[in-house]
Amino acid sequence: FTVFGGLSQVLAFLHTYRITDTQLAYLKTLMPNADEKFFAWLAAIDCSKVKVHGFKEGSIVFPREPLLRVEGPIGICQLLETTL
Repeated sequence: FTVFGGLSQVLAFLHTYRITDTQLAYLKTLMPNADEKFFAWLAAIDCSKVKVHGFKEGSIVFPREPLLRVEGPIGICQLLETTL
């Protein structure tokens, strides 16, 4: 077993998550043929529809239990998944 922690950091991350202009410019150099709508979508990402379900901070959790469940628009959740 282990003690669950970090939920407050996850929530803080979600409240501040965005793709910066510098990051967008870099992505455009890697994907020069991508549709401009894709980059507009990335620039407008909004995590307000994302819901996070998790254990209470300090809870005892056991092996193979999901610690977090993230629900929301699939594209946004997939982008968040790597960091979380």
